[in-house]
Amino acid sequence: FPTPVLSLIKKELKLNIPIHTVITDYCAHKNWVIENTDTYYVATEELKTYLISKNVSPDMIKITGIPISNSFKIQTDRTAWLKRFNLSPKKETILIATGAHGSLKGFRSYVKSYANHEDTQIVIVCGRNDELRHKLKNDFKYADNILIIGYSKSMNHWMSSSDIMITKPGGITLTEALATETPVILYKPTPGQEFENAMYFHDKKMALVANNKIELRQHTESLLRNQTIIHTIKSRMRKIRNQRAAESIIANIL
Repeated sequence: FPTPVLSLIKKELKLNIPIHTVITDYCAHKNWVIENTDTYYVATEELKTYLISKNVSPDMIKITGIPISNSFKIQTDRTAWLKRFNLSPKKETILIATGAHGSLKGFRSYVKSYANHEDTQIVIVCGRNDELRHKLKNDFKYADNILIIGYSKSMNHWMSSSDIMITKPGGITLTEALATETPVILYKPTPGQEFENAMYFHDKKMALVANNKIELRQHTESLLRNQTIIHTIKSRMRKIRNQRAAESIIANIL
């Protein structure tokens, strides 16, 4: 993290420059608590309580939410967006977001089970992992209901147009899902911040967690076949999201 370095520079050079720390996860650990920090911006009341337990003054903590791109405030015409990519607006759409570097793996057999499915289509965003993109395109070149793309600057439209998103539990991605009210299945979260983010969303009933391919398929079918679960997830997301996080942080700094 750069914050400890900034703190050291501020101390050693006796600089009167404020340090503002934005925690972009739904969990925190002791390394976030740095001497000489002036303000912390957090996503939840639970994070504020955690920082207070580490002797951070409550006055130094602002609950603002996590800032994301303003593009996630743009309304998406689902029908027009899907048709633009030769996808059907009438089919259930599953979005698999592998991350900016295409780090999510182990889902090929899951995708294969939906290949040429009449009622379901899958969009796989491979990020900057060209090897993964080429491999998947070759594997599913005969499946008309599977679209494989690389890095996308239109994730707001893809999330808004999808019934379910399968991804890793990064703080920014989860906040984007909140903004678009996209039900999420968090696949194989790794120990640490990923796991803690996943547990926060799971405990708040805003996401399902799949630790293996069997659970991934079960959770998918559960969401697609039960609109009550979808409604509950979207309702809880609507209550917790903060779409003015960036504006709140900037206003406080200025």
